Amino acid sequence: MATLATVSAEDLRMVLDTCRQARNSGILQPGHFERLLDKLPRITSDSPMFKFFKLNAAVVTSTTITGLVSTYSGTTSGSPVNLVNWEGLLDGAPLDYIGLFAMVDDEWVFVQGPCVS
Repeated sequence: MATLATVSAEDLRMVLDTCRQARNSGILQPGHFERLLDKLPRITSDSPMFKFFKLNAAVVTSTTITGLVSTYSGTTSGSPVNLVNWEGLLDGAPLDYIGLFAMVDDEWVFVQGPCVS
């Protein structure tokens, strides 16, 4: 014979309270998420804020290095661009290392990439 779970009055109050909070939050109203998205700042620049770059030299300890705009798979284009090795995060990066860089104060600064050993 199957056993039935018992639900206390306190459990039912918590469920009812959660339902009331969800209804009062407005999250169930049509267009709720669109209104939230409209409050977020929009990027208005024609140039992207993040780009992948492929280093065209191994990094020893210099602060500024160069690389070519790249796809994640390694296809490069354009002329070499100065990149900032912020806090030495790229020290030891090999030739052809591909990393993600962000435009910060008119400079391309390293954000993330594969571990550098």
